[in-house]
Amino acid sequence: LQKAFARTILKLGTLADGSIDKRVYDLEPLKDQNFVFSVPPGAGIESAVITRMRLSLLHGGNRRITLEADTKGNPKAVYELRDELQPPSHYITQLSVKVTFEPVGDQRPRTRTFNITYPNSCALNNDGMDLKIRQMLADSGIEPRDEDAP
Repeated sequence: LQKAFARTILKLGTLADGSIDKRVYDLEPLKDQNFVFSVPPGAGIESAVITRMRLSLLHGGNRRITLEADTKGNPKAVYELRDELQPPSHYITQLSVKVTFEPVGDQRPRTRTFNITYPNSCALNNDGMDLKIRQMLADSGIEPRDEDAP
């Protein structure tokens, strides 16, 4: 039943029998404010901006800091806020990303905002424009790749 669901609904070729998906999103590169998403040619993606970042502190128990800033005039606003606050040693455990697509004709550009949460949660679907975003994440070294993928 799971295989039929995966094939029909999720459009996946196969499911491994009894295996647990241990793939993990690599959010470490996103600590660098100079990180640039790798947009595949023809994807129709104009920009991708980090709008919110949750930091988990390395020492001191389960303490977290969530940074959120207006990125309309400054796409690096979240990073600048982080640098201004100078948090102690941390790792990123969640991100909100806003992707803006190239406008079609006279229409306004469409946007898609989604969260990625460490270790393996992502609020993107597996169809439509979300597949283009997933490809951007894979090309950028963030999205876990399927074992069969090139």
